[in-house]
Amino acid sequence: MSRFLKVAISQELLQFTNPERYVQHIENRVGVKAGLVAVGADDNVQQLTEKLRDCEVALILPTLFEAVGNCLPPSLKWIQCAWAGVEPLNSLADDVKKRFRQCIVTRSAAVYNLEMADYVICAIISMERNMPKIIKRSLNKDWQRIEDVCGYRTLSKLSIGILGLGDIGKDVAKACNSMGMTVYGLKTTWEPVDHVKKIYTSSELPELLQTCDYICNILPSTSHTKGLLSNGVLKVCSSKPIRFINIGRGDIIDERSIVEAVNSGWIEKAFLDVFEKEPLPPESPLWDLKDVTITPHVSGAGGRGLVEKRFIENLENYIHNRPLKYIFNWDKQY
Repeated sequence: MSRFLKVAISQELLQFTNPERYVQHIENRVGVKAGLVAVGADDNVQQLTEKLRDCEVALILPTLFEAVGNCLPPSLKWIQCAWAGVEPLNSLADDVKKRFRQCIVTRSAAVYNLEMADYVICAIISMERNMPKIIKRSLNKDWQRIEDVCGYRTLSKLSIGILGLGDIGKDVAKACNSMGMTVYGLKTTWEPVDHVKKIYTSSELPELLQTCDYICNILPSTSHTKGLLSNGVLKVCSSKPIRFINIGRGDIIDERSIVEAVNSGWIEKAFLDVFEKEPLPPESPLWDLKDVTITPHVSGAGGRGLVEKRFIENLENYIHNRPLKYIFNWDKQY
C-alpha cells in the first residue's frame, strides 16, 4: 500500500457516515493509503484552495461546482458528483467550464433508481385513490365514503408516458409495467427499451401526451429539454387531461405554464417533486393549486447510502486504470 491518495468529500455527505469508515473502505477495498479532507459551502476561496491542494479525487455535491471550479488544482484528475444529475455544470461560466474539462467528471447514476420508481408508483396510487383528499378529511375528522374517494382505476387499466429513458427511466418503466400499466416512452432514438410498448421522439411529443393517462418527467436539464412542456404545449391534453409527475428537473415546464395547465384542465392532478427554484418559495402559486401535491425534492432521498458504494466502485476503476462509469458528456450536457 505504497500509493497515497488525497480525496476531497463534501461535508454534507460525511453527515451520513463516519469519515474514518470512508478511509478504511478506500484502503481495504481499493488498496491505497487514503487521506480525507472535507469541503463545504462555508469554505472561502482561500480555504478551498488549501484543502484541495494535492487532491487527486473528489466526491462533491453539485452545489459546490462553482466554488471548486474557481480553485481547481492541477492535481485533481477526477470528480464524482454525488447526484445523478450534474446539470449545474452547464450553467457555469466558460472559464470555469474550461477548468473542469481538464479532469473527468462522473455522475452517481444507478443510485436513486428504485427509490424514484417507488415514488412514481406511490404518486399514481395516491392520485387514483384520492389520498391527499382523504388525508385532509381525516385531519378534519370527516368520514365520507363518496364517489370522489371510492371511484378509482386499478393500475392495470392505466397508461404512462415516461419522458427520459435513462437508467432511472428504465427502472420506472419496469416498476410501472410490473403493476400492469401500459408504458410508453420519450427518447432521442427509436431503439426498443424493455417494458416499454412504444418509443416516441421529441417530434412526436404531442401524440404521446394525447395517448397517456399519466406523464412522468425524468429528463435531465439541458438546452434541449428546458421548457419542453411550457408555453401551451399541454393544450393538446384539453380533450383528455393528464396526471403529471415530475421527478426529473423543474425547468422542463415553467411555473406559469403549470398554473395555466391546471387551471385550464390540461393537467387534472399532479405530484411535483422538482421545481425551477428550490426550495419552493412560500409565495409560489403552486402551493395553492387544486389537486397538486408538492414534495420537497425527496423522490430519491433514500438512495444516499448507495452514493459511497458507487464512489468506491468507480474509485477501484480509477486506481486500476479501468474506464470510469457514468462520465459526464459535455456535448450532450448530461
